[in-house]
Amino acid sequence: MTQEEQIVQGVILGIEYGYGMKFMDPEHLYLKLEIQQFDGDMSVQLFKAEQVGKLLLQFKGDYRGDLSINHLKHKNIFLLKSDSTNGVPNAIARLPPNKYPQYSWIYNDNWN
Repeated sequence: MTQEEQIVQGVILGIEYGYGMKFMDPEHLYLKLEIQQFDGDMSVQLFKAEQVGKLLLQFKGDYRGDLSINHLKHKNIFLLKSDSTNGVPNAIARLPPNKYPQYSWIYNDNWN
């Protein structure tokens, strides 16, 4: 992690999944997460369909092993924030990978 990057906690408040979530890209499926960051900022994270499986595996249910997009709502998360991208976090993880190596950063598709 460089000096410009910081880790911020947050909670997922809203979830949408479908086509047309990203401006000018009506052809791809996206998962849209609305996140309240604990530093006071709100952010929107967009993930292409290929990233959704990685997300669900990190956030699968602790007791029953559920893998559902609806189970993401109200989950606490960690965000990798970089000054180089207008203050919008670049990636999310269930727990910080630098302390918990079984988790990894899942980079969003907001800018590409």
